[in-house]
Amino acid sequence: MCFWCAPVNDYETLFEDPQVKHFQCIKEIERDDIKSFKVMDCPIKLGRTKATIRSAPPKLGEHTEEILSSLGYNDNDTKEMKKNGII
Repeated sequence: MCFWCAPVNDYETLFEDPQVKHFQCIKEIERDDIKSFKVMDCPIKLGRTKATIRSAPPKLGEHTEEILSSLGYNDNDTKEMKKNGII
């Protein structure tokens, strides 16, 4: 069994790490509200099945109402939460 081990990098040093560069673990993605930015790609590389980043991370709060709805909250509940500054 083999484990990939390395020091824990902060955000700035992550992109300069030789292993990260070698395994091409950095992807640049775009979102409509900001310029393109770099993210860590899936570190697991399989021969026939490729993991890919299909979309940018969501904006802060983008899926809040959808998640609350799936937990059983209705539109009135979410309106009340917004009114009270909870969400």
